[in-house]
Amino acid sequence: MSNRLSLLKTDIQQALSSMAGGSPCFRREREKVLFSLPDDLMALNSLVPRLKEIRTPVLKKLVQLWQSRGNTSNTVCRKISILRSVIVAYVDSIPFPDNPTLGIQYEKAVIAVAKQGMNIQSIRDTDVQLVCRLQVCFGLKKQEAIRFEPFMLADTELRLSREAAYNSHNRTVPYWNEAQQALIHDLKSLPITGFRASYGGNLMLLSSLHTNAFKQQGVQQKEYFRHIYLHERYVSLSQSSAKTTQLAVLKQLREEMGYADNRKIKEILTCQGVF
Repeated sequence: MSNRLSLLKTDIQQALSSMAGGSPCFRREREKVLFSLPDDLMALNSLVPRLKEIRTPVLKKLVQLWQSRGNTSNTVCRKISILRSVIVAYVDSIPFPDNPTLGIQYEKAVIAVAKQGMNIQSIRDTDVQLVCRLQVCFGLKKQEAIRFEPFMLADTELRLSREAAYNSHNRTVPYWNEAQQALIHDLKSLPITGFRASYGGNLMLLSSLHTNAFKQQGVQQKEYFRHIYLHERYVSLSQSSAKTTQLAVLKQLREEMGYADNRKIKEILTCQGVF
């Protein structure tokens, strides 16, 4: 047992050393999942000496263990996604089962609640309503939506400057549905400085009102509306043409939403059960 444990820890360290990609936050999360793996496997009496020996039966047990510890479907999905990325990258030619095979079922009610139960019109503050609509119609983060100013509305797209974008990179989001057009009509009535005019330049107050509105409706996801946009845009792009490739769709989503790579997009869509 001790020899297998030592070998597995060495293998994990070598795998992590070979992977320099990802943000500092993601690298810490990846390390946490990998470093806790030996203890999880010992708890299952399924300790193996190499990552490549972790096969489907053991993975299913891991999922069940995490679920029994009260981990949410999102958390389990996240852990498996990290484990999958490491094993596939570190061990060549080792197939890794998909989430349904492992018994991971994303709680789709989260998406349904986002579309139906979260009634934006019931929010009393009209500015908060507009911020929420910017998020769901253009896939913006909260702070990006709060910083919106009417000059960002071009003829065919919304243009985010590096000053407004969360990642400090210019990006554009095309107009592609009727909900966007209705929102654009309402946004044009804002003062030239956007929401700043109503709050004396102090957008922290609007941010607090937005947070409170989410709490009142029982919404806990910070990326709530952004994920709805991702889901709907993915479906729209995928159905736009029979010749559209998945890589082309992911590239378009990456450019519109400011993601650095496809990893996060795939993870969200996988958890939503559409990828």
